[in-house]
Amino acid sequence: KEPKHLLKLSQERVLGMPYTISEWANVLPNQWRLEAPPLMAFYGNCLNGWDAPILFALEGTTGGFTRFLKWMWPVSEPSTLCQYPALSQVIRRGDVKEGDLVFARNFSENKVFSAQPLKDVAIKLDISGPYEMSAEQGVNARSLAAYYAAAVGKTGVRFLQGDQPDFSIGLGKHIDMQKQEIRSATGELFWNYGKGYVTADTPRTQAAVGFLRDVPVKLADCEIRSSNLIASILVTSWDGRPLKESRHILITAVGRVRNTDMAYSRG
Repeated sequence: KEPKHLLKLSQERVLGMPYTISEWANVLPNQWRLEAPPLMAFYGNCLNGWDAPILFALEGTTGGFTRFLKWMWPVSEPSTLCQYPALSQVIRRGDVKEGDLVFARNFSENKVFSAQPLKDVAIKLDISGPYEMSAEQGVNARSLAAYYAAAVGKTGVRFLQGDQPDFSIGLGKHIDMQKQEIRSATGELFWNYGKGYVTADTPRTQAAVGFLRDVPVKLADCEIRSSNLIASILVTSWDGRPLKESRHILITAVGRVRNTDMAYSRG
């Protein structure tokens, strides 16, 4: 329900250069952490073409204070590890298409060294009314739109000779602030951040991730329904054929992972 936490990473990406994120994680205790691997794969690795967003993991027995922290970033817990076989195929085969450039923040040497506050980003999107109301303290509406653009296609910053306006396609048909929906320009990814779920609809992988209870999802070759409050359900061709022709399909279904008698809140 807060797309900016992932998508804002795209505003740190310098276009035309390799982009690595050395550490990202959904820290425990967190009963919603199943969302992170597919969201990073779909929007980071695939749509935005990030080279190496690395899931930070601290496992095993280590010395010093880190031995007390090893439970915070485990990759081997079920809701993360179980999704790796399907998501590795998605990334390596390019099941979710890399997007075209939809927004770029342009910086000149003058802007970088002027020590002057930067003006609002020049993004092509109607931000009147409900959108400006949605802007959080410290993040103006145009800056928030620049974050959300990374769910439409490729975004980042560019360092150019001479002052040039920011680049933006018309994003109004992809981002609907009233319905709280973002559709990728490729047509494959959909993010409803009002209800809190994402779908992927490609020839070889179709998926629904998030708060799916009472949210029927109809995709090109399958329908996904779940009574779970939150789930990640990935339907992936295992033989490389389109799903409608595949004879070997991997279905990955992950829900909340909690220890026996565990409670996050007894209130």
